[in-house]
Amino acid sequence: MASRSVAPPTGGESGASRSEGGGPDPAPTPPALELRVYRDKLPELLASEGKFVLIQGEVIHGILATRDEALEAGYLKHGDKPFLVKRILDAEPVRFFTRELG
Repeated sequence: MASRSVAPPTGGESGASRSEGGGPDPAPTPPALELRVYRDKLPELLASEGKFVLIQGEVIHGILATRDEALEAGYLKHGDKPFLVKRILDAEPVRFFTRELG
């Protein structure tokens, strides 16, 4: 996954937290919003599996053949505003990271 977005919240938060006073949760922050759109639209996006989707906010702005094409389109269309470029996959690859070096 390639994205250009604001830094994630610190402290283990997922991007949205309950506001003080018990009010409703604030709107999701990027890339949480774009990832939600991706998950919600995945059944339709799978017709283009293997390609890259460009999402900004709640809008899908295109499906492109390569990551570089999608990033270029994102920068041209959105400039310095956050957007998400993600490969369309039926199943996400499992990635394993360890701190063990020896």
